[in-house]
Amino acid sequence: MLKKVISYIEKNKILQDGDSVLLGVSGGADSVCMLHVLYSLREKYHLKLYVVHVNHGIRGSEAKRDADFVEQMAENLQIPFRVVTANIPEMAKEQKLSEEEAGRIFRYNTFEQVANEVGANKIAVAHNLNDNSETVLFNLFRGSRLKGLTGISPMRGQIIRPLLCCSRNEIEQYLQENNLSYCTDSTNKETDYSRNRIRLKLMPYIKENINQKAEYNIVNAAENLSQVYEYIYGEAQKAYKIHVKDNVLLNSAEDLNVVILQEVVRMWILENTGKLKDIKANHVNIVIGLLSNQVSKKSELPYGLKLIKTYEGVKVLPENNEGKDSNRQTIIEGGKIFNTEKITVTVENESFDKSNIPDLLYTKWLDYDKIKGLTLRKRLPGDYIEISGSESGRSVKKKLKKYFIDNKIPQEERNNIWLLADGNHVVWIVGYRISEMCKVTDSTKRIIKITYNKE
Repeated sequence: MLKKVISYIEKNKILQDGDSVLLGVSGGADSVCMLHVLYSLREKYHLKLYVVHVNHGIRGSEAKRDADFVEQMAENLQIPFRVVTANIPEMAKEQKLSEEEAGRIFRYNTFEQVANEVGANKIAVAHNLNDNSETVLFNLFRGSRLKGLTGISPMRGQIIRPLLCCSRNEIEQYLQENNLSYCTDSTNKETDYSRNRIRLKLMPYIKENINQKAEYNIVNAAENLSQVYEYIYGEAQKAYKIHVKDNVLLNSAEDLNVVILQEVVRMWILENTGKLKDIKANHVNIVIGLLSNQVSKKSELPYGLKLIKTYEGVKVLPENNEGKDSNRQTIIEGGKIFNTEKITVTVENESFDKSNIPDLLYTKWLDYDKIKGLTLRKRLPGDYIEISGSESGRSVKKKLKKYFIDNKIPQEERNNIWLLADGNHVVWIVGYRISEMCKVTDSTKRIIKITYNKE
């Protein structure tokens, strides 16, 4: 099995020489196997390993047993270890989520935070081939679009899944051959969760009555669909640059192939809302239908958004955009400037004095010609800021979430910080810093003076 994992790692470029890897280890069979495999490969790839265990506060003494087991295992291998304990049932109630979803969100947030603290550039989780096939079926049954049928990715950002090529049987055989013990989570045998029902009831039936290698065939199909989706997404990205201007989905988009157009519409909605969770096929079709409709025709989308047909195409605006308590206010759009109660804007040409650039928290000068449009809002997925590169001197993109973590901004404050953004490019984190790309320089011709009116 080790050779199979190495081949998978090389094929998908999962590990690079000298990587620092944080391993999320629950103590179960999959994560114990992953820990042993990566420990065995540490010299081959010159890896620096760390282990983190999350106690969800759900299974009482059983959870304490798991944490102690993982700690002892890490100590035996002389790998730095950390345990993080949470009350997931309480979090689930507060956030109105299932315990399963609340636990998943907390785990990944914890992994990212600990990885940042220890300096790990990769986070390893122990999904296997069976998990992948079950995920594809789960998404199929609940009506996912094409993206949801592509399965689990071997890499996503910092997250790596080195065991995704291995079946559960292969993992258990590896543990047996290497005389490795592991913990069993009693909740894995419960059929209260949809995924557990697929694992414990549906898949055994399919393998016994239809095809013994069903999980392999499902994963192969998902990989093929992934290639199809990557092609569609790539074409949609090209089309988006042509058929979306100044936040308007242009009438010309109507000539696109319908599959490409659907993806362009989703990109456009995501740009405006920051999420697609509640966006269904009928919502996408509403947008497409408006393209051929009469001017001034309106409709609505989830998240309180209005669709408006203009002469140019279709525009989406937050329903409460004009309200004084709005969490999203347009400041600059199509060359027009809109002053609000929160933001005051003035533009000056070459007459300004660069030596007078203010060093104030709530007043900033920016290079006007480097800005297409500005919106005052709270953070959205995909947001980034440009900061100066320490070596090259050029600006580099940094995820907003990573900026918050690196600057130790408390997690509970992050959703309340006002941002001035040009698309997903955060031009100004109000009260903190501006983007390097928009700073006033010797070549600046026009500046925009922006003052945030702190309440």
